[in-house]
Amino acid sequence: MQKLFNSVFSLLILVSPCTGILALGPWLRLPILVFLLVLLLFPIFSLPEIKKYNFHLDKFLLIIFLFLSFSFLSLLFNYQGSKNITNWLPYPWLFIGNYLFVRFLIRNNMCGISIESVLSVSQLTYLIIGSFILFDFVLVNFTGIQIRTVLVNLNNGTANMDYYFRSNIINTGGVAEEPGIMSMMMNIFFFLTLYFSRNKKRIFIICLYIFHAAILISLGSTMGIFSFLISQILINWSWKINLLIIGTVAAIFIVMRSLFLDNPFIQEMVSKAMLSEDLESSYVRVTLWKTAYETFLNKPWLGAGPGFGKFLAPDGFMSFVLILLAELGVICFGLLVWFIAESYKKASVIAKFTKSNALKMGVICSTLHVAVINEYYHLPFWLLLAIVYCLEISVNNAPQILNETKTSEVPEIATV
Repeated sequence: MQKLFNSVFSLLILVSPCTGILALGPWLRLPILVFLLVLLLFPIFSLPEIKKYNFHLDKFLLIIFLFLSFSFLSLLFNYQGSKNITNWLPYPWLFIGNYLFVRFLIRNNMCGISIESVLSVSQLTYLIIGSFILFDFVLVNFTGIQIRTVLVNLNNGTANMDYYFRSNIINTGGVAEEPGIMSMMMNIFFFLTLYFSRNKKRIFIICLYIFHAAILISLGSTMGIFSFLISQILINWSWKINLLIIGTVAAIFIVMRSLFLDNPFIQEMVSKAMLSEDLESSYVRVTLWKTAYETFLNKPWLGAGPGFGKFLAPDGFMSFVLILLAELGVICFGLLVWFIAESYKKASVIAKFTKSNALKMGVICSTLHVAVINEYYHLPFWLLLAIVYCLEISVNNAPQILNETKTSEVPEIATV
């Protein structure tokens, strides 16, 4: 029976990027349905052994408690209707469900759910979903066959598009709502895979990077590409190489823009990066961001209330940073910054002992991307932070274990 629970949790990780395909509604997506199954099975396996688990307060629990408290106060003081409640509910879901519950399972090695097993399934998820993205991209561009039209329902509001059609290329959204969200999740699983493969031969790592570059090109998300590059520049090299890379990238953009002005793909990538208001998507985004900033100035402390942006536009403010500032206020924003900063510190400890910067880059890359999209509640981002939390504890208790060629099971140090 314990293998059943372990298998269902592994299935949850496997389908966690599948937020767009086979979705029945905004709250009835494939990952949520599997997550509910995990929650349903959890009492069966946990209650008989609940006494052996230790629960104690830590800094992250304090931050979460304060965040949920102040966000609830924002809800109370700015209540306008049920839309406020439905836009507040994702916060306890992501903190208590996606983060605390997942890290509890991993840290207590519930039914064999260890860090090693989670990383192994994450790698499998990356390879399967990545292969599907490449297959879909090749198929739609060279044969015209569109797999997503069968798997994605655009009529129930669970996805933004089937494909993104340009004059010379068709980008796919993979298994998510659209290419931007898909690229964010694939970046996360890439860095988890990179960490898990840290002791592999250099040729394997090079092939992994080439595979990921092909995925990002297939998705064509500007922020997915830029957040990935920025994380590499900030972490992997010295400031001299950084300067060289930034200068080279800038030169390439200038040359491309001057030589290929008739290339829509190049034009759009540059225009999106520069937030050119000539593009409809950039214009809408910049307009909403300006509105969010004005809203924040009017109500800086507790914000205008959860979901306020949805009263103005169907997609809200299209930036998690501005959603927090405008809807929940500077206090909640500061608490989340604190939360992510603490996670980054833990990733730095892991990097020190394991000689791998993969998780540091993962935290930076995913945080940059989450900052400019609405979909901050999907599991992969919070899974990454939960893994970082558990790994840092393991490193502090048994660093020699994590430095071996294959990580052994995590010491059973129970914590929430």
